[in-house]
Amino acid sequence: MQSISLIKMTLIATALIGASAYLHRSPATAEDLRIGRQAMPISEVKLMLHGGSSQDSITDEVKRRHIPEKISAATEIELTESGAKPVLIAALKDGNNILTENQKNAFDKRMELANATRQGLAAMQSSAASAQANAESQERQRQASLQQENLRNIERRQQEQAAKDREMAQSHSRLENHNIGGVYGIIRRGDVTDGYGHVIKRRP
Repeated sequence: MQSISLIKMTLIATALIGASAYLHRSPATAEDLRIGRQAMPISEVKLMLHGGSSQDSITDEVKRRHIPEKISAATEIELTESGAKPVLIAALKDGNNILTENQKNAFDKRMELANATRQGLAAMQSSAASAQANAESQERQRQASLQQENLRNIERRQQEQAAKDREMAQSHSRLENHNIGGVYGIIRRGDVTDGYGHVIKRRP
């Protein structure tokens, strides 16, 4: 029982110390915000290293802008394998180049805003691409529908013209076989007419 009470007292004391430290933590200054917002993420260090930037310039950037936290052992190995020299590794582990808590909070907020902005832009681009794809699909459908309508109109006109041609051919045939001459038909030699151009009797 005594050990349980001791544990409880220890936990309570730890919580009180943490709360006191939080309450007495100095507020972020304008300089903290400036440093935090311009801080250099480790990913940028890696990018500069892989991009061929001189390690002196990278080290100077780390010292000028600071980094959010001390590099881990795994990151140190990765950078070393990528060609980082001891001077650069030392700068990345130097406490003077690490952000304070207030500066780190400003840095985190900047990164959150940047991530939100990237996600918003990606969503907008995706939405725009989707809208464009839909518009292109609708235009293709409209063009296909218009083409089909044109084909139907052409086929209809062809059918109408064919019907007119058949009617005209039938009309000509009827006129040729009609029993009236002159302007109503063809007068053949030997046909008997009535003097007005009308065939009275066809030649056998």
